[in-house]
Amino acid sequence: KAKDLRLRIEHFQIVNVSDISRINIPTQRNIQTAKEGSCIFVSMQPAHATSDMEYAEKRLGKARTKGAYAWHSILKEGAKGIAFGSDWPTVGKVPPLLGIYAGITRKDLKGNPKGGWQPQECISRQQVLRGYTYDAAFAAFRENHYGRLKENMFADFVVLDRDIVDAKQVPDSDIWKAQILGTFVGGKQVWKHPCWGKPYLATSKKDRGDDCPTRAEFIENTRALFTTPNVGMHGCPH
Repeated sequence: KAKDLRLRIEHFQIVNVSDISRINIPTQRNIQTAKEGSCIFVSMQPAHATSDMEYAEKRLGKARTKGAYAWHSILKEGAKGIAFGSDWPTVGKVPPLLGIYAGITRKDLKGNPKGGWQPQECISRQQVLRGYTYDAAFAAFRENHYGRLKENMFADFVVLDRDIVDAKQVPDSDIWKAQILGTFVGGKQVWKHPCWGKPYLATSKKDRGDDCPTRAEFIENTRALFTTPNVGMHGCPH
């Protein structure tokens, strides 16, 4: 019986289509148990897809980019997960919400291209969030410590101002606009947004009642952050 090595290929981003099926080892289909053989796990950064799409086909050609960021195809082949991340600090600070948005839509912040770049490779919101949580923890042999909110595990999480999993309440175009209201580490709140409990992100300065940005100001501030390298994480001045 082979040791569970969880071999990982980083930046499995633009690959030969014929190589996608090679990442799945039949004896290691269920990463939940990892009891048989070793598996080849893949790691990618969703935000790289929306940056590469601007020049990938021009430089590599359409034939070579058919296997670009093939999330759906990888999961269809039997892989039970994909480890997502930001590639920090190599490319500077990339807000996780930008990566989540890119992973779900495969679009830039202006909503282009229509339908997303190679939309056949889109995956669900739940699967993208899993990639940033449980799957990333599993790839690092830390699935019993991180990646889920469960008894006897580290409770490291953030509270957002909207439910980005609910497509009816939060359309794709609004995912990246979500703001962090609180941060918890080990189950204890270590940071709280000054706007917590207030008329947060009101439509007008009269309604907000404090120095938090209006919704329009926040969106513009956040858009600037996502298009400027090596900047902070939030669109609110706090």
